[in-house]
Amino acid sequence: MFLQEIIECVAKVWVLKLEQDELQANQELMKAALKSVQEDTKTGFQRMDVMFDDLKARVALEERRTVDHILFGEKQKLTVGNEDKEDIAPKPTNLGVMLPEPQDGKVTSDEDEDQDGGNKVAPRAELPQSATSTR
Repeated sequence: MFLQEIIECVAKVWVLKLEQDELQANQELMKAALKSVQEDTKTGFQRMDVMFDDLKARVALEERRTVDHILFGEKQKLTVGNEDKEDIAPKPTNLGVMLPEPQDGKVTSDEDEDQDGGNKVAPRAELPQSATSTR
């Protein structure tokens, strides 16, 4: 009997040792999986940072192109699908008051002033005949 109890105790210890080894192996697998997830997360965040920086640079470039396009009417190559098209903005106009060119070399003088001392509105310059004719 005594020998059988010893054998049963040794068997229980052996089973417990196997279970402990299995738990340690599972713990090592979990640590490796956690480390892999942490590295993937770090790599993912680094990629997102790079993509975000690239996106910010693209937006800044597009804003600069848009402003140049609006202000200076620069020709820009735009890609639409597989086609390249030139986009030409109208040239900016002088936003100041445009007075007609003096005719016959006359320069406006003080005689063009109103009674109240303000400047008269200059009459519109007439277009040359070629500009008004229709084709």
